[in-house]
Formats: sequence, C-alpha cells, structure tokens
Amino acid sequence: GTIGSKTFGVAKKANLVAVKVYDGNTGPDEDVLAGVEWVLDNADLSKNNVISMSLSADYPEEEPASFIDQAVSRAVDEGIVVVVAAGNDSKDACLGSPARAPKVITVGATTVADELASYSNFGKCVDILAPGSRVLSTWKGSKNATNTISGTSMATPHVAGLSA
Repeated sequence: GTIGSKTFGVAKKANLVAVKVYDGNTGPDEDVLAGVEWVLDNADLSKNNVISMSLSADYPEEEPASFIDQAVSRAVDEGIVVVVAAGNDSKDACLGSPARAPKVITVGATTVADELASYSNFGKCVDILAPGSRVLSTWKGSKNATNTISGTSMATPHVAGLSA
C-alpha cells in the first residue's frame, strides 16, 4: 500500500513482488533468511531493486551478527537497497536484527507532529525517520479496503518507496 499502490503509494509505478516470510506477525528467523535468499536468487540485478522489511527481532547485545544481518548485507553488496524497520519497543534499535545491520537503511517513526514517535526504537543504528503514526494505507479484505495504523512498519515503506 504505502510503497507502490495507485492510491497511497510513494512510488506509484514501482513493480512490487511480495515475499511472504511470516504466517502472522511472527515466524522463525530461517523464514526471513529464505525470503532474502529468494530475492537474491530471483532479482534482476540490472534493475533498481529494493527490499522493504517491516520486521524486527531482538538479540542480546553481546550476540554476534545474526545470519539475517549477514544475508541483508549480501543483498546490499549485490546492489539491492535494503530498508528495514527500527522496531516499536522504545529502545536502542541496535539490539534488533536486521535493524543493526550496518549496510541497511534503518527507519524510525515520527508522529503527525514530525517528532520521534514514543514507540519508535532509536539510536545510532537508525538512519532516517519517516511518518509512522496514523498512516492511512490500503488494507486486506477488498480492492478498496483501507486502514490507519502506526509503527515503524508504516514508516519503512515510505523510505522504500523513495528508494525505488
């Protein structure tokens, strides 16, 4: 909806390919890895490609970079822009993956007053802030369904759309 739909999209002419990695709001890290690897195997690298990841997983600060961090770094090395959500826990985004991966664009959320949203993760791993509160977008259910929701998962598509 927010990246490339005809109604609300930032990049209305973008060609979108959905890669499902969760059955709901969560899922195993291996499914996220498989999604990134699917893009690496199937993307036409001669074109502008963007991976938008409105997801985050927490890891202890002392844990070495996860395999998700490594996979998104490989995607960036292949020329794919990777845009990820900072997370919605009001804490340091560097504790989350893939938000902490050094080569991605990590997105925090702002309020309608253009201030850091109280729920948005923050810190040195956040590269940019984008509108994330009370964002109206397309929704599942019908061709005309809409919903107003908040979170860094709504901020991330704004930046992904600009990157497309």
